[in-house]
Amino acid sequence: MSCHEDCQCRPGVVALVFVPGIMGTRLKNRRSGSSVWDPAAGAAFEGPSGAAIEIKAQREQEMADARAEDDDGKLEAIGKWFRRRWIGVKERGDGLVERGRTARRYVGVVPRVSDFVFAGPVKRKQLLVNGDAKRRGTPVVERDDDLLDVDEGADDYFRTYTAVPPAQIDEKRQHGWGEVHWDSYGPFLKFLENKARTLSRLYPGLRFPVFAVGYNWMLSNEAAGERLKNRIGDFRQQIVDQDERGIGPADVKFLVISHSMGGYASRAGFSMAGLESEVEAVIHGAMPTHGSPATYKKFRAGESGAAKLVLGKNAADVTAILGFCQGGLELLPNQLYRTADNQAEWLYLRSGDQEPEMMDIGVGSSVFDFYSRFDVWYRMIQPELLAPEIGRAYSEGNQLDDYEFAMDLRLKECSDFHQTLADS
Repeated sequence: MSCHEDCQCRPGVVALVFVPGIMGTRLKNRRSGSSVWDPAAGAAFEGPSGAAIEIKAQREQEMADARAEDDDGKLEAIGKWFRRRWIGVKERGDGLVERGRTARRYVGVVPRVSDFVFAGPVKRKQLLVNGDAKRRGTPVVERDDDLLDVDEGADDYFRTYTAVPPAQIDEKRQHGWGEVHWDSYGPFLKFLENKARTLSRLYPGLRFPVFAVGYNWMLSNEAAGERLKNRIGDFRQQIVDQDERGIGPADVKFLVISHSMGGYASRAGFSMAGLESEVEAVIHGAMPTHGSPATYKKFRAGESGAAKLVLGKNAADVTAILGFCQGGLELLPNQLYRTADNQAEWLYLRSGDQEPEMMDIGVGSSVFDFYSRFDVWYRMIQPELLAPEIGRAYSEGNQLDDYEFAMDLRLKECSDFHQTLADS
């Protein structure tokens, strides 16, 4: 059922709010304003690097099963669109725009991101964890929570790296589109916007604007949930102020759509920040409900494929960031994790043709005790990799004790986070 053009239904707005996954939010240094995280630029600022392309491909593959074969244009079908039509190929009608955007990248632009491809553990830690981290410097044990902020996107960013028309830059920035990694999520935002036009034709009294909310993924998802609540409050006021039909706050409804760790951020917003009463519905896509063993693997072996050039080619590169990244640590398998065959155990040793040997990591809440162990060869954390700035000095005295203690506290916070989320 749909409305006709002369429908006298009460006017209103159904806002679609997208929340990206970990590392899908662009970050900047709060003091200098310089962008420090957006893989789109790649090496030497000469167009999208192989690493950036693979990151984009990984996100597309996660949603490859989500392309819909049927679109009925109904609001109720947005869940189907999201599950089966996440991102796919570029919109065919945007081909010229996309080619122009790519050409602008290849001719070279003023760099707005730090080049992670050639950055070692110390530089990575300095950019994303604590600006005081310097080679052969003093120990940096804690994360500086005031180091980073979400990068909303300046005009030159939109012109160079996105397909947003110049006349729409201010509007899209207000809607949060500059906060997300464009190559990963830009096409999906445009996809939602195209579907919103269809919905507006079916329901003339309603409007369906598309928003995005990024977050500092170095912090806990609890902080991300708080930011989501505040941004939705901003969006509500923005919609009311700009709507010429005289609608009020009660006429604005929100539908949240999340990807991957954005599901944790959304759930934290609902259960910890009191956002639940502000949102009509939520759709989670590819959310690791109780964590993922892949996080443990990254600590031990780094990333794989071309993506390793940006995310970390080995344990040293990854640990220097992920060991201090509260949101990333919250992606570890939690007390409720089960494998596809409903087993609590997920870590095993395979040697040649022998049967896999399950490793003793505990079950339930005791799994967090395993994450804090530094005395077994299959430990998750190698303490010396938390301290690249002191190099070999860690072998003298008890330099690593403070690092291990601080790591224990971060893991305890992870356990508390998941317990709170499970109880809500």
